[in-house]
Amino acid sequence: MTWNVAYNPNSVVLSVVAATGVSITKTTSLPTNTTHLGGGNFIYTVTVTNNNSSPATGVTVTDPLPAGVTFVSAVVSPASQGTCSGTTTVTCALGTLANGTSATVTITVTPAAIGSAVNTATVAFNGTGINSATATVQIQGTADLVLTKTAQPNPVNAGSPLSYTLTITNNGPSAATGVTLTDALPATTTLVSATPTQGTCTGTTTVNCALGTISGIGTAGTVSVVIVVTPTGSGPLANTANVIANEFDPNPANNTSTATVTVIPIADLALTKSASPNPASVGGNLTYTLTVTNSGPSPATGVTLTDALPTVVNFVSATPSQGICTPPVTCNLGTLPNGAVATVSIVVKATAVGTVLNTASVAANETDPNPANNTASVTTLVTASADVAVTETASLTNTHLGAGPFTYTLTVTNNGPSPATGVTLSDPLPGGVAFVSAKPTQGSCSGTVTISCALGPLANGASATVTIQVQPVTVGSAVNTATVTANEPDPVPSNNSSSVTVQILPSADLALTKTAQPTTTVNAGSPLTYTLNVLNLGPSPATGVKITDTLPAGATFVSASPACSVTTTIICTFASLPFDNSATATITVTPTGSGPLANGEQHFDGNGYRQSRRGSGDCRVGLSQSCCRREPDFHDDDHKQRALAGYQRDCEWVIHGGGQLCFVHAKSGNLPGNNQVQLLLGLDGQWIERHGDRHPYTHGRRPVGDHGHCHRHGARSCPDKQ
Repeated sequence: MTWNVAYNPNSVVLSVVAATGVSITKTTSLPTNTTHLGGGNFIYTVTVTNNNSSPATGVTVTDPLPAGVTFVSAVVSPASQGTCSGTTTVTCALGTLANGTSATVTITVTPAAIGSAVNTATVAFNGTGINSATATVQIQGTADLVLTKTAQPNPVNAGSPLSYTLTITNNGPSAATGVTLTDALPATTTLVSATPTQGTCTGTTTVNCALGTISGIGTAGTVSVVIVVTPTGSGPLANTANVIANEFDPNPANNTSTATVTVIPIADLALTKSASPNPASVGGNLTYTLTVTNSGPSPATGVTLTDALPTVVNFVSATPSQGICTPPVTCNLGTLPNGAVATVSIVVKATAVGTVLNTASVAANETDPNPANNTASVTTLVTASADVAVTETASLTNTHLGAGPFTYTLTVTNNGPSPATGVTLSDPLPGGVAFVSAKPTQGSCSGTVTISCALGPLANGASATVTIQVQPVTVGSAVNTATVTANEPDPVPSNNSSSVTVQILPSADLALTKTAQPTTTVNAGSPLTYTLNVLNLGPSPATGVKITDTLPAGATFVSASPACSVTTTIICTFASLPFDNSATATITVTPTGSGPLANGEQHFDGNGYRQSRRGSGDCRVGLSQSCCRREPDFHDDDHKQRALAGYQRDCEWVIHGGGQLCFVHAKSGNLPGNNQVQLLLGLDGQWIERHGDRHPYTHGRRPVGDHGHCHRHGARSCPDKQ
């Protein structure tokens, strides 16, 4: 070492320059210069080299060992170079070191204290030169942590608590700091709690416990953690935990511990059951709905539902939401995961009145912790049931106004299984018909607009019939719907009503009269005028009315009006003729011969009805030609007054084809109204007398005593004389 002194007025500067002739280096045997208590000896290697061109004399190495190590030995190499002495400060006298040569001092020590062991060695030579070298070693503590892990109970039921007890012991020799326990819980467990005897634990799927420092050694240095979980799976369940600290652990193999338990699968199946309808009826469908729920925690396998049906019901069907069912009802539902639900719908028919108790049960392969809810029962009240049905027919499908009554036939049948009581038939008649009569085979009927028939009881399989007679009154589709009810529940309400439709067509009764002018005698070659009057006696308007008149051979056509076409036959057409209205056609001819001239037949059409007139007779279609066996000898063209009583005495009427009418009428100046009298003969053979004009009348089949207006002109009104 060289000392240099410089002076100036303000300061004195001392510079120390290290000698460079003899150098010293120092290394350790530790790759990272790190060791730990109990980690064994390590070596400081001190190398001294003479870099001068001349030998160095009095070379001495001095190494005061740091407090963190304990001296073991010090050896000089080559051995001839010198020796070392001391245990806390190692001093090595190396003597003279030739130029360009080196000497090595190997100092062996043992780590004795935690910390940074800073070791500096110096070399002196030639009495003046000093150089140094330093090596630092980190000495860690040693803490042999041991982890043990146990589990209780073993085996454990799925869903039941499982406790892991983890014990950490520090076998030293140092205190363990920053102790951390890590436990990655199995996926088939759910954490309940984690409780350490010191420190804190966090996490749910992986539990991390910061346990701090374990100062004690051996049994005095023990910390435990209790982790409680709920296993959800089944079979072997292994759980491994690990512990570490800041210190060196000489035996890391015992820092990990595993506990394995056997998890017994547990499936808490629950069964509920309901019945609908309740009350139910005999013969009607009764549906049991069974719901199976797996409350876990394990999946339920081999789930089987059993329902021993009561003897008073008949099996209809069983429909599961999964799996299959076979009668008598056993349903293999397969597997139900935790929280899953399966349903079974069982349909039966009750066969007897009373209370029906039905009990079902469910089971699975797994242990059930609550077998009490594996069975469910339901009680159903079964009442009498009667399937009453009605069918309705009509005696015809089409009719027309004035055609006479027709019949609805309604048949009520009890299809059982119980007797039907209080059987009631209701038939609101359609607006197109008028009530005539109602006759039941049992019970009674009332009403004229709505027919209500109290039919009383009907045994199982029995029938009752109601015959309702009506008269068509309005054109259109007459839809008649009847409904039957009874006191008992009806399992098939769809057949409690029946309908039938009758088409009511329009009808127009046309009456034709014909007069000639002059009335009795006409000169050949002089005009002869026929006046034809058609009257619509209804009840419907007549359309397309056509009068046809074939002229006799002894007459030559002159004219015809209105709207008449002429060939040898004269046809006069009227587009429409309202009810109680008339139309007139005038035909003028010139007689060419002599003697009687008879225009013996005229025809006309209207709404499908034809009327004819032969001679002085007048016949309506629908009346038998033998309606009148003898007609009165009467003619009122001269409007002479006659005694009506005489007409009655002189006329003997015979009715053919029940419900037809024959009638006569006359004009008389001393009669009220329009001086008309109308005589009609009913089915009972009695005359009915009416006065006045334009009385409504519908010709055709009529009940006894029916009557109405005929036509306006005095004439004998009867079919052709026999």
